[in-house]
Amino acid sequence: MQKEQRKEVSMVIPPYNGYGTEEDSMGSIFYLQPKPPKKDMIKMFTCDQIVLRFEGRLISSVKDDANKRFIVTFFDADDTITVYQPPERNSGIWGGKFLERMKHKQPGTETYLN
Repeated sequence: MQKEQRKEVSMVIPPYNGYGTEEDSMGSIFYLQPKPPKKDMIKMFTCDQIVLRFEGRLISSVKDDANKRFIVTFFDADDTITVYQPPERNSGIWGGKFLERMKHKQPGTETYLN
């Protein structure tokens, strides 16, 4: 009898579907019971009070969009970003969260902002 040759099958990682964080999704791919992603506790304790806030405007040729203001907040403890739009009086623009606090990747790359 001839021995059957076994093919090695490589596991294809599916693309991120948008639910939860990307680290959570990767944990559910590799383990039957997902483990929470590890956090850098030393950085969290040393940089806990460091928060950077910037004000910015949208660059657009549309007149209504050019006047929109945003507050970008960077939390150094866990490298997360939040973008908030403050309300403007008598403009009809409701303020609120524009981008929720989470880690975001740099556009065009697979690396996270830090």
